[in-house]
Amino acid sequence: MRVVFRLAQAHTEDGISSVFEAPPEAVGLAAITRYASAGDFEGTVTYGIGVRHPVPSTVNTAVRLYEVERIEQGRHLYIEAVQVDASPWR
Repeated sequence: MRVVFRLAQAHTEDGISSVFEAPPEAVGLAAITRYASAGDFEGTVTYGIGVRHPVPSTVNTAVRLYEVERIEQGRHLYIEAVQVDASPWR
């Protein structure tokens, strides 16, 4: 699955990554296996998310993406949560 953020950047003006904390790349969840940065260029930040094959009886797999913005010490921090299945949101 590809997740694209527009009007975004994941680096400072000096080109240094501005991602301060992230889960390990191999998350090992039931529906999401891993993720990787796929680009940060001209206001577009892209991630690839490895998704396990859906249950055979499921025609479509539900996907939810939720963003929370927090301001700490004058810095804007963004938290992204992704859910890939039909279970209740946790």
